[in-house]
Amino acid sequence: MSSRKDVLGILWSHKAKVVPDRESALFKALLASLYPGRVILIGVEDGTIAERVLLDDTEVVPALSLGDVVAEELNVSVPYGTVIAFVSVAVFSSDASAAIRGDVIGRVYAQILVEALHRGGFPMDRETGLLLGLAESAVAAVSQIEAGTGLICRGAFEQALAATLRSVLFGGVPAVDPPVRLKDLKARYGAAHQADVSRAAEAGVPSSFEEWLLAVASSEARLGDSVGATDGGRKTAVLKNLTGH
Repeated sequence: MSSRKDVLGILWSHKAKVVPDRESALFKALLASLYPGRVILIGVEDGTIAERVLLDDTEVVPALSLGDVVAEELNVSVPYGTVIAFVSVAVFSSDASAAIRGDVIGRVYAQILVEALHRGGFPMDRETGLLLGLAESAVAAVSQIEAGTGLICRGAFEQALAATLRSVLFGGVPAVDPPVRLKDLKARYGAAHQADVSRAAEAGVPSSFEEWLLAVASSEARLGDSVGATDGGRKTAVLKNLTGH
């Protein structure tokens, strides 16, 4: 994953743009089947940076949030609780294959899950299981979409999802051959308690990242009330080292 300074540099170099709805409709619909909260898609030139997902309140430099920079540089409203995803413009092309969409959405969703673990206040002995439980649920959902529409490749999605999560869990260790699978990660790190993870929001479509997080993981799985931030008082995220050891 690219550093926050890389993202800031892309925004200030004018190599990024907000992708118009007419171009991003399919990608957004597929991502929304997994993550139904607010998302701003920022298209970057091919090869500029790898897919990068951050929340709007992420400090890219001290006292300056990513949402503020995006709003200023790209002239777009960035409500609190928005996921900001930097992706190659190639995935929005009409020529993009189901495998390409699966690969990119797999990496994007994996990073959303990592943000969930950073922000969720989960007990350390439960967080990795919850991460993999949500990932497994997403693969099942993508499998259904592939069977019904053929618009996304489940195999490409799962491989990208698992590879991204492995990089986090192994502290950035390079990919291995053959590619790691979710079941390999589950075998090493364990799985979620079934009651901890909900497949989707139960009460309508959540609008913010925090509302989504409350919907997909039970309150019993958390350490206190750490996801109730509002526009009037943003809480500082306690970032954890997800090594799994």
